[in-house]
Amino acid sequence: MGCGRGRIAHYLATMTGGQVSGYNIDPNQIENAIEWAAQTNMTDRLHFKEGNHHDPLDYDSESFDGCFSVQAVWPFFKTEELDDCAREMYRILKPGTRYACSEYLLSPYFDWNNPEHAALHKIYLPTLAATQSMYPADVCAALERAGFKILVSEPSQRPAWPICEQKRNLIFGIRKVIRFLEKVRILPPWVEESLELLQNGGEAWADAEKAKIADLNWRIVAEKPAA
Repeated sequence: MGCGRGRIAHYLATMTGGQVSGYNIDPNQIENAIEWAAQTNMTDRLHFKEGNHHDPLDYDSESFDGCFSVQAVWPFFKTEELDDCAREMYRILKPGTRYACSEYLLSPYFDWNNPEHAALHKIYLPTLAATQSMYPADVCAALERAGFKILVSEPSQRPAWPICEQKRNLIFGIRKVIRFLEKVRILPPWVEESLELLQNGGEAWADAEKAKIADLNWRIVAEKPAA
């Protein structure tokens, strides 16, 4: 779900020897995924389809042995939309199979009434390219209402903030060059402004993750009961 350019799908197909189908709303990413499958001689095992996972999935019922998403589903659904998505995942899976995800979610410690939490969230959310922020309990409840049994719901094993801080330092250095190019009117002002927003968002994310109020790779595993 939300396969992007198909690189994770390629990795899983290579690792398992199985067939992997990718579903994504962006036609350009789907085109890239198909081209990559051809370049790597994997067209017989990688299958990509353009589609919006806010709509019914364009697959037959009980046609898959598993389903996964990586930072591609729950950050883009409103609370009232969670049930429809969970039901569609449940529908396409065979009995006894599992859905697994590694997704951006708020941690149970996040408090919307806490001004510091809310301020960090406002700054970092655009940096993640996410539109919504759900709690794990919200997602798990929707999966359970669809019929799944939750096997795992837990924080990521490794933090993402060290990588964010590396990128922050890189952006800081680039901004010095950008400022000079803007001063001599080679680049427009919005370039440096965009980098500033990106840097600030990365710093806010690092602070939020260190405070354990948000997680970039919260893990959930849910099983569809055997018939």
